[in-house]
Amino acid sequence: MRTYNLNGTEGNSYYLLGLARDWMLQFQWDVQTIESVLNSMKSSDYNHLLKVFDDSFSDIVEYKFINDPRK
Repeated sequence: MRTYNLNGTEGNSYYLLGLARDWMLQFQWDVQTIESVLNSMKSSDYNHLLKVFDDSFSDIVEYKFINDPRK
């Protein structure tokens, strides 16, 4: 399981957007889905970005956020 410290550089919104994009390309998601997920991640605040990230990847990638501001 990979751990991401949200207080460090891994918690930067652009880092998380890039990570999401990389995973979606790795899993061969179609372009429309990738754009939709990234647009949704960018559509609101940081907590929303984290929620969309979790909704999109928690069932297919083993990761854990530490220093999560939502908790």
